[in-house]
Amino acid sequence: MKFYRDLAKLRPGMPFSALSDIIGQDTKPPPKAPLKVCMELKVAIDASGNLGRLEFALPKSFVIEGFSRKMPLEAVLADPRFAPAGQDWLGAPIYAAKVTDTLEIQLRIDKKEPFIDRVDLINPNATYTYERLEGASSKFSGLNQVTLGDDNEMLTLWAEEAAPFGKSAGVKEYAHWLIHEATAIERHVAIVNWNWDCGHEPLIWAVHQPDCELATALTIFWLSNPYDYYAEVQGDRTKHDWLSFFYFDLIVDIRQRVLDGFYTRKTIAFDPSKAYGYLGDQYRKSFEGFDELFPPPLHQTILGIVIDEDKATEGYKNGFPPQFTIGRGGY
Repeated sequence: MKFYRDLAKLRPGMPFSALSDIIGQDTKPPPKAPLKVCMELKVAIDASGNLGRLEFALPKSFVIEGFSRKMPLEAVLADPRFAPAGQDWLGAPIYAAKVTDTLEIQLRIDKKEPFIDRVDLINPNATYTYERLEGASSKFSGLNQVTLGDDNEMLTLWAEEAAPFGKSAGVKEYAHWLIHEATAIERHVAIVNWNWDCGHEPLIWAVHQPDCELATALTIFWLSNPYDYYAEVQGDRTKHDWLSFFYFDLIVDIRQRVLDGFYTRKTIAFDPSKAYGYLGDQYRKSFEGFDELFPPPLHQTILGIVIDEDKATEGYKNGFPPQFTIGRGGY
């Protein structure tokens, strides 16, 4: 995605504006800890206001100074510049090389498999005002990854990341099936029965499709637990920790699409009373302004095809239809 491509161009020594131009020009350098831009990048800002340390965990197709995630350890050992540099605060092995006076590369190796897990670029001369550099991060509420970039590219990148190391090529085949072959009804069955621990990308992709069934979108909306992630904070994203941003952003994204009439297909039935079990009167009365937070279109009844979930998902595993061979690690 363009967002990742832009992030991959960042280097130590660049001004903070190089980052804020990508993630939002109103973003300010955090005073107490490095900035967790997204799951794939954390940035430490030095005392001069420049980028001092960048910890990249971008998808493997994005190469940083010749290295990328999932690259085998053998490639690191074959490079005479690199030497063992101890472990990080979580015990992961690190190999480091000083490339120039202002650039050091540190490669964090996965603790279980012999491949690169993270590529860090560091200015060894930088100083920081943070109380803690390793393991700490500042709250950042400016970035919405649910609405970033091209959805097909996002899903393909996710599949490429998931496929190696025992998780099988079936993940790639599944992504291709979603994009090119599955009907709206087949996608509905797969998506509403998806194991969210296997990745959020299929969910995002599905609810962004113009032919997505309204029942699919509404089911995912209520499975996202909008009571905890939206109503409890009265729709204020800044009240969440960054770990909750995805759920909030997905809820807001679907909510707006429903209210805008984005979902025009209504061939699958939807019964709001069975959506998640949180639609009883006791819950409606618990939240002030329920109908403002959740207008009627979000809990409408749709008369349509009633899908027998047990029969439709026979042979499914974690949301994968039975025609796709899957491996270990949740896949």
